Parts: sequence; C-alpha cells; structure tokens
Amino acid sequence: PKPIVSFMGQEAIKNYLQTSTAETPSAIAMFVEQRQARSLRNPKAILSALEAVKICDPACGSGAYLLGMLHELLDLQQSLFATRPRLVVVCNQT
Repeated sequence: PKPIVSFMGQEAIKNYLQTSTAETPSAIAMFVEQRQARSLRNPKAILSALEAVKICDPACGSGAYLLGMLHELLDLQQSLFATRPRLVVVCNQT
C-alpha cells in the first residue's frame, strides 16, 4: 500500500540525512514529513545528499518501494527548490 511505502521511504530518508549531514533531527523530520525546508541550516548539503543517495530494494518485488522512494526524493527536491529558490541557480551553475 502507498501509505506504508511512503512511511518506509520517509524513515529511510530521515536516517540517511541524519548520518550524511549536520542538520538537526528535528529540522530533518520537519523537512521530510512536512516538506518545510525553512529550518534547514545548510540546504545545499541536503540537496547534495539527496542527489548522492543510492536506493536498494533487495526484495526485488513489484518495484513499489523503488518508485515510492523516487517520488519521495523528487517531492523533497521540489519543496527544497520552492522554499529556497536560490538553490536552483546554484545547482544549475555546477
């Protein structure tokens, strides 16, 4: 079911961002769960981490988990760009 895949994806992304960035757990949780990027101290580091993430689904079932993760990552990137429009300029220059 889609809500379960979304929950699993969000939990995985929160854990990944906590280990790969210096953001606070509460800022990461607000960003991932509510798509609020305003409390992030270093949104560029979050963007870099989202671009570098690798997803593996060892069960290799229907692909629902991988597609769910793709949607989560795209939604997070979109909300990051919407909240921090200057990131789009920085991202396009690199």
